[in-house]
Parts: sequence; C-alpha cells; structure tokens
Amino acid sequence: MKKIFLFITALLMLASCGVQKAEDNGKIDVYASFYPVYDFARTIGGDDINLSAVVRSGAEPHGFEPTAADIAKISESDVFLYHGNGTDAWAEKIAETLPDSVMKVRLSDADTIAKGDAHTWLSLQNAEGELEAVCKALTEADENGENDAKYSDRLNDYTAKLDALKAEYDAANLTAVPLAAAHDAYRALCYETAMNYLPIDSVTGGEPSPAQLAEVVKSIKDKGAKYIFYDPIDGDKLAESAAREAGIETAELYAFEGDNENRDYETVMRFNLEQLKKSK
Repeated sequence: MKKIFLFITALLMLASCGVQKAEDNGKIDVYASFYPVYDFARTIGGDDINLSAVVRSGAEPHGFEPTAADIAKISESDVFLYHGNGTDAWAEKIAETLPDSVMKVRLSDADTIAKGDAHTWLSLQNAEGELEAVCKALTEADENGENDAKYSDRLNDYTAKLDALKAEYDAANLTAVPLAAAHDAYRALCYETAMNYLPIDSVTGGEPSPAQLAEVVKSIKDKGAKYIFYDPIDGDKLAESAAREAGIETAELYAFEGDNENRDYETVMRFNLEQLKKSK
C-alpha cells in the first residue's frame, strides 16, 4: 500500500509540472470518479460548475487505471467526488495524495442502507443521501453565494422525484420476489426492496464450473425466478449460459456503473423497476 501511495504521489508531482489550469470562468472545477458520481454532481451542479468524469460514461470502473494526466487534472480541481467501497478503489488511493486545496468527498459515507456494499447507490434512500452530500460539498466549495440556492433547489426537486419513485417501488410489492443476477451488483437494491437475491458469481466465485452452474440453476429453478438479469456493461455471457440451463430468459437490469445513453439516475431506476415487475 505504501509503494502504491508513493507511486501515485510521484505521478502527481511529475504530471503537475506540465498541467495548465483551464481558463477561469468563475465556476468551480469538479471531478467525479465515475458515472453515478458524475450524474449526481451534474444533477446538483447543473451549468454552474465545470464538471468532468474521470472514467468515460460507458466504461466499467473497477479495473480503471488513471493516467498521470488524469491525476494532475484532479489535483488542480476544487472538488474531487468519488464513491468508495471498492468500486472506484483507484480514486480512494488518489484522494490520499491530493493537496489540501482540493476538497475530497467520499459519497458512500452518506449511505444508510447496505453500507459497505460496492453498489450502494442502487438504494434510492442511499442515493438521496449521496445527492445531499454533493450539494453540501458544492455549496462549501463555491464562493459564489448566488449558486447556493440553485444547488439546494435542484436537490429538493430531484429528491421529490426519487421519493415518488420510491413510493412506486413500494407499491410494486417486490418482497420475496426472486432476483437472479449474473453478477453481484444489486445487493443494496434487494436490501431495500426485500427481494430474494441470487447473484451467480457470488455463489460460484466467478465463472462457474459445470457442476457449480448446475447447482446454481437448481437454486434458480427452486426459487421460481423468471429471468436472469445482467448489466449490459458486464455483458450477458454468464446470464445466457445459466438461463439456457434453467429454461428461462435473460433481461437487462442496470447497475448504473456507466450508461452509454447518458441517462440520469431516476430514468434508469424507473426502467429497472419495470424490469423487476416482470419477475413477479
């Protein structure tokens, strides 16, 4: 860990020698580690911040490796937002090396449900807490007091939308409905909805052997799952294999690690709700 810390620090020092800060337009410069963090920041910040995502929106963030240029740009920003809990472990390492001039905000610290899971933003309750943390950070970092009310208004408006969506999830009554998934990305969602969760790769430890697949398929059948869900970013290979053995279909369910259509959180979670309703 110490070697990694020193390596990133060295990269930051070398890269910062050649970095030039963008022309000052009076807005704070905000960097977000990957897509859900970026989306929450743009929801609250709107056009009143200079916002950049380190990981492009359609990319998988787990194995991402930032360049020296990425680190240098982040070190020149006003705010660095990241999620934590392992999904963007590289961002947590970078945050330790940044100068005091950069406000570092770990959004998962605001979570109240399934704390410690890698994808806690899939709980609507957690998402509201993380949005509030973004609003607080932008308000503190921005010296333009005229923007404070804008950030607060955007938070209140979006929280109202999520409250309404939460009521729709509750009305769908998904308690004990089986959710079979290729990858273990939906634990926080199932914790909040009380669905009966079976992530295949969590049971098998990765790509299953034929014997492991047969065991998982039996469990899926016993639980009466109608679909095996997968995130398009991860691909459907494992889901297709298990679904074929189980005699059921696959379906998309977004973990919101990235989005090729650049959609916002509420839109994706509303799509997910319609997908989950089909499982009843």
